[in-house]
Amino acid sequence: MEANDAGKNYEFLMSLGPEKIERYRGEWVAVACEEIVAHGKDPERVHKEGCEAGKGIPFMDYIYADVSELPTCYGVPHD
Repeated sequence: MEANDAGKNYEFLMSLGPEKIERYRGEWVAVACEEIVAHGKDPERVHKEGCEAGKGIPFMDYIYADVSELPTCYGVPHD
């Protein structure tokens, strides 16, 4: 499999905007060739399906359900 440009795939994901990204909240997404090729709750399955899409090794990212899921290293205070 050829490598995808992770930077371009990340930029694509960030360009989707809140309305389009809403359906992926609480899930992992696999992005290849600037396209979401798989998504779901199980990162191993999502990665496998992303690879099987035939577009190279996908960029993986988790779309947090809401700000309360963000780790404290992101600077979000928790109650």
